[in-house]
Amino acid sequence: MVFRRNRQACLSFLCFLFIINTRHYFSSVFLGIGKVILLLLLSSLLMFLVVRSADIYRHLIAGLQALCLNLFEPVLDSGYVKRSRASLIVPRKPTLPFRFQLPPPISFL
Repeated sequence: MVFRRNRQACLSFLCFLFIINTRHYFSSVFLGIGKVILLLLLSSLLMFLVVRSADIYRHLIAGLQALCLNLFEPVLDSGYVKRSRASLIVPRKPTLPFRFQLPPPISFL
């Protein structure tokens, strides 16, 4: 019985010392735990998006088609469209004068 009482007193004293010595670090510990939880949540969200991206796009396209949102529909009225008759001009390969294509001269002392 005496051993148990001394043991409990020793444990309570050690806990008191631990709390006194680490009271400045409690906020850091809680911030660290919060960052770990946030990292786990973001990584699980990223894994969900990677695995289900095809389904998400399919549902998104189906929803937009159901709502008839044609935001990027091209202009189909040919009366307002001017068609240019410019020919395609393909530029030649850029060339340098011959003296710039030679290696620099080696000077001997």
